[in-house]
Amino acid sequence: MCGSRIAQLLRAGLRRKVPHISRRGGKGMQMTGHAGFDKPQDCSVTVTLRDAGGVEILLQSKQEKMFGSAIRSCAAGCLEELGVENALVEIQDYGCLDFAIRARLKTAVRRARGAEHG
Repeated sequence: MCGSRIAQLLRAGLRRKVPHISRRGGKGMQMTGHAGFDKPQDCSVTVTLRDAGGVEILLQSKQEKMFGSAIRSCAAGCLEELGVENALVEIQDYGCLDFAIRARLKTAVRRARGAEHG
């Protein structure tokens, strides 16, 4: 594959089809998991598990003024169910419903925990 074709694929967002799992050093170990696509009626969720710092939810959404608090409470409830106490959660919302947020969040946490045990 030539370099320009790879750049086109990356710009098109096709790289999102492969789960992103990384380990980062620094202050303690951080594990990252990604789930979702940059498509209408979906969301992209990245979870970075940390050793400390509590839960921080960063949200990017066109509907943030109307639904931002509902999206954040949905994510916080899901993280509580999963027993996540320290994480950085980045959600890019493209008009998805709450069940999609919960599914993407559960998958991202599972992938991050897989990096922790792998």
